[in-house]
Amino acid sequence: MANYQLASRKLLHHRAKKRTQRHWLSLLGLFAIISTWYVTLGPSPIGGPVTYAVVSGTSMEPQLHTGDLVLTRKQPSYKVGDTVLITVMGGYVVHNIIWQSETELRTKGINNEFDDSWTIPATSILGKQELILPGFGNFLIYLRDNPLSLGVGASLLAVVLLSEPRRRKQSERLVSILQKAEREIPITRPNLINPILTGLFLLSAISLLSTGVLLANRTTFYPRLALSLLGVIVSVIAFEVIGRWLLQGRDLTEPYRTLEIFRKRLYQIDQKVEIPGQTAPVNSADELLKLAELGHTPILHLVLEDGMRHQFFVITDELNYVFDLHVSEQKPAHHGRHKK
Repeated sequence: MANYQLASRKLLHHRAKKRTQRHWLSLLGLFAIISTWYVTLGPSPIGGPVTYAVVSGTSMEPQLHTGDLVLTRKQPSYKVGDTVLITVMGGYVVHNIIWQSETELRTKGINNEFDDSWTIPATSILGKQELILPGFGNFLIYLRDNPLSLGVGASLLAVVLLSEPRRRKQSERLVSILQKAEREIPITRPNLINPILTGLFLLSAISLLSTGVLLANRTTFYPRLALSLLGVIVSVIAFEVIGRWLLQGRDLTEPYRTLEIFRKRLYQIDQKVEIPGQTAPVNSADELLKLAELGHTPILHLVLEDGMRHQFFVITDELNYVFDLHVSEQKPAHHGRHKK
């Protein structure tokens, strides 16, 4: 029996190690993607090499049209004929260079009959055109001018990110037990915690989308872009801290704390239900939850002794794991999220 339990635990630890490796590889890949994006396509307001511009007007037709998004990159030098983004008279213009000296240049739009009236310093060039995204600027402007669309997009993003991944196929003996079990959701009182968490998540998503729109419209870093980035950082941190605090049930007494930890996986079973196979004890609810997450399995809940003793089971292909919780006195929850 001891050797069997040891082999089963070794297998689960191997799975946990593989899962941890995949997690770190995913983070490393995400870091590599973000780093590559920043080095190659990072917006200039945050130190990147690319300046984004939305075309307005007909001066560059047929090369550029109103609503096109132009990506320009700073170059060590420019030549006559280059399409460049310049700052002039407090605005931005995408035109061709028609004349230049070591310190100055003149420009002209393809569709204009006359040269531009200005002669500007070479330092006014923000970058040379490298990529055109036809019509994409209109989409960014629409998002900027329609906050409701940002909210809808953020909600869809929330649904995608919060949806559970596809579960593994459950073993036949677990399926047979679940047929005799009842899905258990701890009874909760109305409270503002869930709306606050939802609001924080939506705030972070909206702030992130707003940041992208501001960058595409070449907004200066201070103050709007800085505040938008601050909103992303603050809302994500608050969401993480409050979420972890709640998921670990730190505001509750037993057995409410354990019920809160297991809340999305709980199935209550009757004392008459038999659980075949060998059983091994675990020391904490957190350890049992990790085993359930590794196997993508539910947690079976058995109530004994009029609620003074609770047993929680995780059924795996190799072994059954149980966390035995004894409650000396069933006190009400501190926070009031749970009813007795």
